[in-house]
Amino acid sequence: MSVLNFFKAKIKVITNVKDNTLDNMYDNQYSKSLYLNLKQLEFISNFEMHLDNKDVDSYSLSFLQELSKIKKSAKLNTIQSIRFYKKQK
Repeated sequence: MSVLNFFKAKIKVITNVKDNTLDNMYDNQYSKSLYLNLKQLEFISNFEMHLDNKDVDSYSLSFLQELSKIKKSAKLNTIQSIRFYKKQK
C-alpha cells in the first residue's frame, strides 16, 4: 500500500464521522475534544507503523522531523484535553 493510499483510507474513515454524531456520543466539548485528539494520535501511530514497514532512507530528514513535531504537538494537545476533561467531571 502506498503512502498516498494509506492517507486516503484513513482520511475517508475520519471524514465519515459527522460532527453531530460526535455531539450525540459525547456529553460536552471537552470529551469531544479529547476523542478527536486521541483519534489524531491513533492516526499518527498507524502512520508510523506504516513508515516502519518501509525503507527509512526513502524519507527526507525534514519530513521525519516534521512528523516528530506533529506527534509532540498531538501528545501535548491530548494531555491538555485530559486535564480539562478531568476538571469538568
